[in-house]
Amino acid sequence: MPLNPNRSRRLFALFFAGLLLGPNVRAREQLDWFYYGDARIRLYAADPQPAASSNTDEPPLTGDTRLRATLQLNLTDSLSASITPQWETRLYSREHADAGDARFGQYAWQDDQFNLGKSELRWNHIAFMPVSWSLGRTVLSYDDGLLFSDTDDAWLLDASTLSIDSWPCTLDLTWAEVSHLAPETDLREFLFLHASREADRLSLRRQTIYLGAFRMRDDGEPILAGLRSTLFENKAWRAILELAGETGTRPGEAHLLAGIADAALTRTWRGGKGNTASLSARTTWASGDQQPGGAHAFIPIMNYEDWGCVFSPSLSNIRIHTLTARYIWRERWTFEGRLYHYEQMHPAIGPASTGNFNNGGYEISANGEDAELGTEIDLRAACLMNDRLSLELLAGHFFRGAAYAGIDQNNNASEIRLQLIIPF
Repeated sequence: MPLNPNRSRRLFALFFAGLLLGPNVRAREQLDWFYYGDARIRLYAADPQPAASSNTDEPPLTGDTRLRATLQLNLTDSLSASITPQWETRLYSREHADAGDARFGQYAWQDDQFNLGKSELRWNHIAFMPVSWSLGRTVLSYDDGLLFSDTDDAWLLDASTLSIDSWPCTLDLTWAEVSHLAPETDLREFLFLHASREADRLSLRRQTIYLGAFRMRDDGEPILAGLRSTLFENKAWRAILELAGETGTRPGEAHLLAGIADAALTRTWRGGKGNTASLSARTTWASGDQQPGGAHAFIPIMNYEDWGCVFSPSLSNIRIHTLTARYIWRERWTFEGRLYHYEQMHPAIGPASTGNFNNGGYEISANGEDAELGTEIDLRAACLMNDRLSLELLAGHFFRGAAYAGIDQNNNASEIRLQLIIPF
């Protein structure tokens, strides 16, 4: 049965009203408040534009800016409120918006915008228990972001969350609607449960389970269930494994039975003066079908992770092998190199990368005969200049594979990005 938004709101309001009537609330003698924010400028140049056909008149340099500020009020010892107005604009004319596609959390229909970002009311320690409740506009963020993370605050949700945090266990129950500021999506609303348990040991250090019921357009009602485990972790090694499955119905009421798996192993070397080096190998698998809407094609409902700055595929009908080398010098400079290799689970005609909203994607159709999509190399250098300024330079090059053989549109593609953040 589809979730009824109005009925859900009434039920949540009644439930939380009963909880909130009982707590001992001591008002502050003086209002406690503070503010913080940042200004961000992002520029990028692509050659050719990977998310458009080769005849697109794309300007050589495009980008976006964002200015946001958060005001937080601590109304009582346990009650706080925050509000985040933000202003965003694109740095090229509207006639080039289609070619820009989805970059840095910006979308083709956005020009100058002033809107409300993350803003919520939070009540902690309800009735002297380790229970809290939040209501407002927020971002769902868990673990390393395979399915849920806070990348660029792009997936803004209007949500109500009940949390229980009593070490070593935490539990979150969230009901949310997708706000109008989120990326264009088939998702409408969902009910989500996330539970985790910590352990003070090297093996099986953190275990997480999650379960979600989603409502999408055209009567799509997928159900997602998964588990994530930190198999081993010490100062030198970290091994993780995540498995998830989907069932129910996809948009159009077609049957859905799909899965995803992710495994990573990281080796870290720590030196003096804040110097750290690490090497990580990761493999990610998302089930697929020869048709984009097939029964076994995984639906990446909220796919946040960055899978390459140029190709940037969605997690469906794909295998991704990733090798990452990172060096942090004196806690201020970060140098990183990433190598991605992409393969389709089933050779399929159509865009193999539908475009992750944080990046551009490679929207050229594959030939449907070969599974090898290609390889990408990304290089990143970031510097924390001081407490008031950070700078990042990212360059990526995608070498298309046999799946694009015989396709006339874009061959190999590259991109350079520059980001400047000024916090305050």
